[in-house]
Amino acid sequence: MKKIFSYTTVIITIAVLTFSLPALAESTTFDELAASYEKEKLHGAEAEELKIDLLSIADTGKKDLLLWKGLFAHGLSCEKKIANALLLIQRLYPQGDVSRWEEVSGMMYPSLVPSPLAAVDGVYVAALGLAGKDEKGAKWLARELLNDLADSSRGKMYFINTAPAKYELIISALESEGFSPDYGKWPEARIEGNLPLASPVRGYIGYEYAMSRGFVFLNAWGGIANNGTYAWDRRKGRIYRVVDRERNRKIFIPLR
Repeated sequence: MKKIFSYTTVIITIAVLTFSLPALAESTTFDELAASYEKEKLHGAEAEELKIDLLSIADTGKKDLLLWKGLFAHGLSCEKKIANALLLIQRLYPQGDVSRWEEVSGMMYPSLVPSPLAAVDGVYVAALGLAGKDEKGAKWLARELLNDLADSSRGKMYFINTAPAKYELIISALESEGFSPDYGKWPEARIEGNLPLASPVRGYIGYEYAMSRGFVFLNAWGGIANNGTYAWDRRKGRIYRVVDRERNRKIFIPLR
């Protein structure tokens, strides 16, 4: 009876995947999806164990701002940077869940660094370091981080579909191991800007100028908005405070 039930369950699963998810059926075969689950079982435990080991050496006594700054400072080992990036992820994302990027908000004082951008820096620094390691579970953990970021619709739009230069290096390492996202393939990103994505707010910029240059607006809590308090020039990695339209002509507009 159990064998009949198991066989029936498999048939029902195939039917659901085939008819309820037509887009998935076109891009991912059932065998590929089953293989993905097998990889999860094989590498998931190793990745989780490695994550625990790395977090055990992270600088837990440092505040978020110092952790973020240290990700791009000279003198720290790659392993320590990965550890601190994972710790920053644990702190900034709700329950450490990268797929909940849209819930990250706030500014890191006193430097006024947007937490939502710093949170993505954490993902990329950790994924980049892990993708370059041969240790068991490392590349799968890198895959999990980017896969989870892609599970956020706006996270995918702003940081996967349009991504910093290191994205291609990470994806190349993951694809060499046959590590794909949950559904389909890794997007071919439009590369724009470099790491770090976040930076302290410095200087002022006119609203019209920011619009004309295609800057990304941030609200008062550092989240991406249609228009807002700050403007992010992701190509140059700078963030400015936006002045109201009436004062535009009185404000110096940085050109470089």
